[in-house]
Amino acid sequence: MEATLFGETKDAETKKILDILKDSGVRVYFEEIKHIDSPLMDAANVLSNSKELPVLFHKGVCIVGAKAIREYSRQVL
Repeated sequence: MEATLFGETKDAETKKILDILKDSGVRVYFEEIKHIDSPLMDAANVLSNSKELPVLFHKGVCIVGAKAIREYSRQVL
């Protein structure tokens, strides 16, 4: 199932998460947050109820932060 990841490409943690998801065989639609004041960042904040990046949406679940995403990927993917 496809997942959506919101994050910054220049962020090392986001890059690691993308690699983890790829290695797990999860197709990822990546939405790059280019600026903290962008409408896309506002949307991610509303959906996740957090200003932390990266944010993963997978199978109706919202996972916030690199550590939580890594734990989720070990358990679910």
